[in-house]
Amino acid sequence: MEDAKKTKKKWTAKETKRLIKEYESATCLWDVFEKSYKDKNLKNEVLQGMAARFQTSVREVQRKLHNLRCQYTGELRKARTKKSGKDTADTYRSQWPYKENMKFLEGSISLRSSVGNELPPPLQEPEEQVENSQEEDQLMARANEIFDSPRNDLQKFGDFVAAELRALRNPLLMRQAKRSIMRILLDTSAADDDPSTP
Repeated sequence: MEDAKKTKKKWTAKETKRLIKEYESATCLWDVFEKSYKDKNLKNEVLQGMAARFQTSVREVQRKLHNLRCQYTGELRKARTKKSGKDTADTYRSQWPYKENMKFLEGSISLRSSVGNELPPPLQEPEEQVENSQEEDQLMARANEIFDSPRNDLQKFGDFVAAELRALRNPLLMRQAKRSIMRILLDTSAADDDPSTP
């Protein structure tokens, strides 16, 4: 496993814009209506190509794309909240420099309303990344696929779990709960993959 500090890259604005352009042309990574969206081998190839061109790891490219997507979703939510708010004269104007570059995602992102119509806290990059196992990386990739898929009963349950986690006031307890949930999912997934499990 690569050292977490080696995978973290300082992205320049120029590199970020280039990455967004490549992401836009790689519809298999974001367009759920594209037949190739379900082709994991193609997605892997595309991500490996991006990683090579940006001289970083696949994991770092995935991290950066995830952060860009989350930031863009947050910008859309802020704009929607301002529009639906009482003060219609005060419209939201994004200061995020990549909003226009990410506009191609607009049709593929469904904004779900959160409990109490409040926005989730903005995504902040940790000072030091915690080293994850390969299983945790696969779980995160699966979580991204689920995030992009149409809403179903499991998604509703996931939203409920997320709302309960957001309601926790103690950040340490929140991290412990998230890790416990991930462990349960990893253990259950491993048992599900085991042919000897009834």
